[in-house]
Amino acid sequence: MTKTVQPPSPNRSRILFGGAVAFILAAGLTAVLLSRGNNSETAATENAPITITGTALPSFPEDPAVPDPARGLPFPVLAGTAPDGSAVSLPTPGRRTLVVAVAHWCPHCQREVPRLVQWASSGAVPADLDVVFLSTAVDSNAPNYPPSAWFTKELVPFPVLVDDDKSSGQQAIGAMGFPNLHLIGSDGKLIARTSGELESEALQAFAAQS
Repeated sequence: MTKTVQPPSPNRSRILFGGAVAFILAAGLTAVLLSRGNNSETAATENAPITITGTALPSFPEDPAVPDPARGLPFPVLAGTAPDGSAVSLPTPGRRTLVVAVAHWCPHCQREVPRLVQWASSGAVPADLDVVFLSTAVDSNAPNYPPSAWFTKELVPFPVLVDDDKSSGQQAIGAMGFPNLHLIGSDGKLIARTSGELESEALQAFAAQS
């Protein structure tokens, strides 16, 4: 006996079609959400192209008894992006600027950054001074990676300029050793620079120079 297969009713066809459309839309939405989730995990920029305008400073002298040959020279202008992709440049035109170059794997930097954060939260930063970090010498195989997560964890309130994967910004400012601090006058010229940790009083004294 041959079994007759009845054609689907119009209502059933509509139900099946609607279910298929709903499935496709749900799959598409899931893909978008997953994509956004993946992007949020990789959104932070650890290295990025950097534009350098001006002449690179000579390297910081290893012997502290030797006068710094960069003192009084124009500080090169560095421009690029923050870890979140927003634009950042240093130094600030017409303002005194303290540039702090840090490496995420450096234990001295890991101790100095909280001091700088505390310095800012205490209200002791001079009103005429801008502070900008340079995140440089990034190494994905080194401790405390990624640096963007470190800055977030430490609640760093200052702008952070991301150096490129060749540490071109670090080389342009003649930085040696970490952390290193560079004080630039409102005229764009280097007032002083130092390398290593500074306790609160020494940091305040360094920033007060003109």
